[in-house]
Amino acid sequence: LDKIALLLQDYTNWELQVSTHADDRGKESYNQRLSEKRATSILKYLNSKKVAQRRLLTKACGESIPAIECVTKECSEEQHTK
Repeated sequence: LDKIALLLQDYTNWELQVSTHADDRGKESYNQRLSEKRATSILKYLNSKKVAQRRLLTKACGESIPAIECVTKECSEEQHTK
């Protein structure tokens, strides 16, 4: 995030969309809240690095767009940690 903040400070016309995800373990509602919290944390951090809020957009995907695809919905622990 520090490198991204520096780039956004150097290129003031750039905007950033942050998409956060969760895996499909746990309840869907929990995973959505987790994804939203992750997005909020990233925005707060970038704001603390003097990146204007108006340049940042978030999309909390929860488990609706998983970061890893498991055809059987039963991924190994190793797949979840990548």
